[in-house]
Amino acid sequence: MTRVHIKNDTDQALHIAWTSGIPWAFQNGVQPGETFTKLDMPSWLFSIEIRAAYGEEFSGDQSAEQAKTMGMACAAGTGSMLLGAVSALGALRGAIAPAAAGLVGARGLLEMTSRGGQAFATERGGFLLRQGNVLVGFGEKHLAIRFEEGAYRIFDEGTQVYL
Repeated sequence: MTRVHIKNDTDQALHIAWTSGIPWAFQNGVQPGETFTKLDMPSWLFSIEIRAAYGEEFSGDQSAEQAKTMGMACAAGTGSMLLGAVSALGALRGAIAPAAAGLVGARGLLEMTSRGGQAFATERGGFLLRQGNVLVGFGEKHLAIRFEEGAYRIFDEGTQVYL
């Protein structure tokens, strides 16, 4: 497991989270100049999400709710594909009425999938930035959140580049 540090180099308090579909590790109310340190991050590709401190805080309940939304959307999507495929095969074999009913059911499941995706993609209150594809490798990582040229950016202090 790897140590990762994210310093708040801005002039306002921030909520900071490492996410991979859901908030994996987070700290709310990181003050200017303070550092959010996570001691045991797995080596993985994560996103970093930043919210203003006046916005919605990250929470374990929120993580569970997002996981439930994603799981239900995936299950509905899988169900719609299976039901649609079976219905199409039934239509080919001459079972038109059952096939039509199956396709209507598949459409309903597909709509549930779409609603789940929309709910997951909706930004929470206070959203400022999401930086994807941040690799947590095997070595300690030091990042800084900066506000420059009218935008929030994440600076990798090890490589001296912006992500």
